Amino acid sequence: MEERYWLRHESLRSVVGPYSLVELRMALAAGSFPRDSEVLLFEDQAAEERDASTEWQPIAHLFGEPAPPLRPRTKPSERDVVLGRLWIVRDGTRYATARTLVNVCAMLGILAQVVTMIAVLSQGRMLTFGMVALTLASTAFSVMMILVGATALQALFDLADCSLRQDARDDDS
Repeated sequence: MEERYWLRHESLRSVVGPYSLVELRMALAAGSFPRDSEVLLFEDQAAEERDASTEWQPIAHLFGEPAPPLRPRTKPSERDVVLGRLWIVRDGTRYATARTLVNVCAMLGILAQVVTMIAVLSQGRMLTFGMVALTLASTAFSVMMILVGATALQALFDLADCSLRQDARDDDS
């Protein structure tokens, strides 16, 4: 069976994982988490025991790289904390297909609005300034509403993912 690892970093709200070596290498290469994160071999231990373990090591050691220099511990910014939490939620999403579908539909909706605007503005008849302004404003409003709708749906998926994770934690205890 492939070894799996827990991952922790001060910018993340909690320990995440477990991840395989391949998943860790891909995420590290993509910059999905800081290079100075720490890992712990996954074992069937309680969260308190895992968090207190002295076996945590820099992720670089797994791949034979030197550990990055230690930085003084600073409190992460609110933005980093929020992005870290969002990354954790979206990393283990149960709604990957639905998320992708929302993004594709939003892109197609925006494309349709732009094509419609170009078609209206390129008509041969004389367009008044008011008609041009109305067309541009209408397109801008439609694009904004598409983006707001897509963002709202993604937020609903985030809430559903959090609810599922909470239910799983409740079932474990």
